[in-house]
Amino acid sequence: MHSSHQRFFRRILRPLIGGLLFASSTLSAQPSELPRLPEIDLPTDTFTLAEPIRITDVNKNPQLLVGMDQGQLRLSFPNMPGAEAIVPVDGKDMMVTAELPADYNRLLNDFQLGQYGLFLSAMKETAEPLAAFLSIPATQTNFHGIFSRYYEALALAGEVEDAVALSLRMPWQILPPEYLRLGERLVARSIEAQQFDQTRQLLALFYQSLPEADFSDMAFRLADALRTQGEHELAAQVYGSLSQSNDSVLQQKSLLWAGYSRAVAGDATGARQILDEVQALQRGDENFLTYCLALGRLGYADNNIREGLRYLSRAMVLTAVDATFKPELYYLLTLGYQQSGNIEASDRLAREFSIFYPENPWLQKYQEESGNTL
Repeated sequence: MHSSHQRFFRRILRPLIGGLLFASSTLSAQPSELPRLPEIDLPTDTFTLAEPIRITDVNKNPQLLVGMDQGQLRLSFPNMPGAEAIVPVDGKDMMVTAELPADYNRLLNDFQLGQYGLFLSAMKETAEPLAAFLSIPATQTNFHGIFSRYYEALALAGEVEDAVALSLRMPWQILPPEYLRLGERLVARSIEAQQFDQTRQLLALFYQSLPEADFSDMAFRLADALRTQGEHELAAQVYGSLSQSNDSVLQQKSLLWAGYSRAVAGDATGARQILDEVQALQRGDENFLTYCLALGRLGYADNNIREGLRYLSRAMVLTAVDATFKPELYYLLTLGYQQSGNIEASDRLAREFSIFYPENPWLQKYQEESGNTL
């Protein structure tokens, strides 16, 4: 191989191998043997609160919400020590209202103005215990309005660890779609902050709690973000979990990305074992773009820059400018063309790269490795 090509592959692989190369035994050709997200304990519907929640009923009588029993509410009464009642969450005439801070209207104004710190500190004791009771229909309680604002502020601006801890107490399988948007944003925040233990917990939570279509829709985007941060092992766990799907198209896409991830780690043999499980795809196939990406990355792992460029160029044509993996694709192609001697194509792509993604980490990585600041 030409020495310039060797330098290219050393530059493209050296930063990755140390932090990204994980044991070959963790990935193989069989979906059942791919690494997966860990199992975590999901919230239970039988529990007792450390501190009861003060509420009023439909007749404005004070009561205490002490927990749940198999999904039903456990209530006690201040004037009847030791007495409890079990009430279905959707029972007829059932209404529970949490007490609000005296200055709640001012706090709502803080929330609307984006002054989340003030809102979070003042609402923590009121809002957080409500997480376990979101199965109560919204028409029968004020819990949802209180909690949804609090969770939004926490997911967007609170401490990541606190937001993750609260997320683990929420019944995600019954929450409305707006929570999923906040959940994905929280995962992205944890990745940006490189708090990958928190990332792993959230991904495992959503994998176990959400419908497969909802989880996969966000999981591939988040795996792109993980690769940008160099967390290929965690990305591989996402792909391995999704590869267990009974949906053949989703399983195929997951295997292709798993092979891509293995190729990034420099293990061409392991990548090929995975990709051999996927039949050759044609332009009209749903996963053809991912197929081109995976084979292009395999070409680089094989030190075959020409083959890699052939597939990655196809992928570039098929990939929308707003695709989450597009900057990574620009990175691979600009360096590949430069080291193959096609400086004109490399400079053209470098200029496009800097226009479309001026602040992207992949552009910074390309400029540092190539010395090209066009």
